[in-house]
Amino acid sequence: MSLRTEKLVSGYLPGIAILNGVNLEAPKAQITLIIGPNGSGKSTLLKTIYGLLKAFEGSIHLNGKDVTNLSIRERILMGMSYIPQDNQLFPFLSVKDNIKISGVIIGLEKALIEKRFLEVVEIFGEIKSHFDRPVVQLSGGQQKIVAIARSLMLNPQIILLDEPTAGLSPKIAQRIYEYISNLKREGKTLILTEQNVKEGINVADYVYVLEQGTVTNQGPKRAVEAQLESIVASWLLKK
Repeated sequence: MSLRTEKLVSGYLPGIAILNGVNLEAPKAQITLIIGPNGSGKSTLLKTIYGLLKAFEGSIHLNGKDVTNLSIRERILMGMSYIPQDNQLFPFLSVKDNIKISGVIIGLEKALIEKRFLEVVEIFGEIKSHFDRPVVQLSGGQQKIVAIARSLMLNPQIILLDEPTAGLSPKIAQRIYEYISNLKREGKTLILTEQNVKEGINVADYVYVLEQGTVTNQGPKRAVEAQLESIVASWLLKK
């Protein structure tokens, strides 16, 4: 599944744009990385693609179909999922219930929920021993794994990840990147934002640089990597 935005304008309040005409393409089974300084509109872009924010102008296309005005549920049923930076887990529900709940919310049949749950937990075997624990008792890295597992309950083909390694130790962050790379190998399309730009570029196929709601640079991983020092330096100079 591929995704494309055209001249996308969006924000949190009518008439106050955070995104200013963003064009982005995320090809099937590739990792598309969005980097930029704080406040550049990275999270706003993912929220608009997912439908949490309304596009003021422009369009969003999923596999060539215009989904700009579709509801979040319709986008989910078409194969889209979103993992926010704060995970948005239910802290006092068990790990098992947190994973299953996405299927319950969109109305999947009980048998299908159970089937997908068994499939998902095979991917994330390290959380099996924690199934009955409240998620609040897990580490930050374990909670991120639960959030990713929950998103896979919906069998998504395109996954939006907002700062997936924020606040995690380098060792745990590396495990998260390994899961992300595995999802790509399974044919998933991934779009992620990341403050840890060097590590993010390591797993990316294509990179967009977003500044003040506008794409200021883009290119294949190696091309952007070669310019990375000057790109990041320019953010510091603009502070």
